[in-house]
Parts: sequence; C-alpha cells; structure tokens
Amino acid sequence: MPSSLWSIVMLLAMPVVGAQAAHLHEFGKVLNSEEIAAYSAASDARLAMQGAGGVRAVSFPASTYLHLLSQPKAAGIVAHYVVNPATGRDTLMLQAVDGIGQAFGDSIDNGLPCPPYCPKQDVATTNNKSPLIAPTAEELQSAGKVLSADEVQQYFAAGARKSARVGRSATVSSASFPAWTYVRLLSQPGAAGLSVHYTLDPKSGKDTLLLRAIDKDGSAFGESVNFSNPCPPC
Repeated sequence: MPSSLWSIVMLLAMPVVGAQAAHLHEFGKVLNSEEIAAYSAASDARLAMQGAGGVRAVSFPASTYLHLLSQPKAAGIVAHYVVNPATGRDTLMLQAVDGIGQAFGDSIDNGLPCPPYCPKQDVATTNNKSPLIAPTAEELQSAGKVLSADEVQQYFAAGARKSARVGRSATVSSASFPAWTYVRLLSQPGAAGLSVHYTLDPKSGKDTLLLRAIDKDGSAFGESVNFSNPCPPC
C-alpha cells in the first residue's frame, strides 16, 4: 500500500468529533456480482434517458482522492451533481466532508467524462453514438483540477440553469461516501484511480453513484461500492 494511503488509514483510526461522523461511516457497501450487474444495467438505462451528450461516469486519478482525504478533519468525499459551464455537460465536483457532513476545502473537477473516456469494459457495452476510448495512463493522471471559488459558483449555477431549462427537479444534488470506501478501493493492487458512475438504485429508481477502481490501462476491476449518503436529506 502506498505510504500516502497508510497515512490516511492512520488518520481514519483516530476518533472524529461530530454527531454525524459515525452516521457517515455506516454508508458504503461492497457489492456482489449480481448487484454490480443490476447497477450497471441501471446506469445504461439512465444514460439512455439523457440522450445526446449524456454522461455515464467521471474518472479521477488516485491523487485526487488522496489530496482531498489528506485535508485535516476529512471524514469522506462528497460528489456534487453539477454542470461544466464550458461544455454544458453533467459532471461531478468532488469535495471533502468533515465529521458533521459539511463540505469544505478544495473543490475538484476536470475529471474524464464517459463518453468518450470510458473504462475498457464500457467501451464495448455503452449504448452511445459518440466514439468511446479507454483513457490512457497519461490522460488519467492529468485529470482533476482544483477550482477557484468563482468557478465553483459557475458550476453550481450552470447546474441550476440546466435543471430549470429541462424542467428537472433533481432528486439528488450530491452523494457522499465515507473515507474507508475510497481507501479500500484504492488499496487494491494496480488501482490508478476511481471511476464514479451515475446510476439508479434498482429498487427505488433514485439517482445514486457507484465507485469502481480502474487500472493504468483504463480497465475497471475488483470491488465496486454503492450505498452513498444522498442529499437531500442533507
């Protein structure tokens, strides 16, 4: 395990002060193969509903998650459902959350959207007319950018405008996973980053996220995690 991951594991072993710290820690579930298949099918269905320009997943290198989790008091990471104001496409903006569930510190976007940058398994299966390619190691490592305060506001504003334009009232505005889920996935040998998949809960039909590790060649592998803490309720 990389030394940076060991440092985060040691931090996670320390008690976190805050009424919701234990609550956040209870979220996150490693899925079995049948559950992975169900969530993958739901992800395909969600993408089909979005039509042209839809986004199935966003990938970030391991360094992005390690940077956020290394911030003092970080108890997990929240993915905000926003829109990239430059492209008009849905994306995920990542921030650390503290022991009481409040987002703080750096905000990161500029992840690799799928399509076109999809894990190799999705290149063959994603139902989309756009050309699909697996991200190279160099492309994955260069993804992720710390946003300025003005850029953060532009991302949220672009998301609000799109929701109003299409008459969509988002059932979920963000989803949080506790730190242990990211550490567990990134601790798998060969993990170079994580792909965060938009999907739907197969039972409730509500928006949710699926975390999958990807290697340097852009292949998803190993364990997958779901059961995030949604907002609302926030």
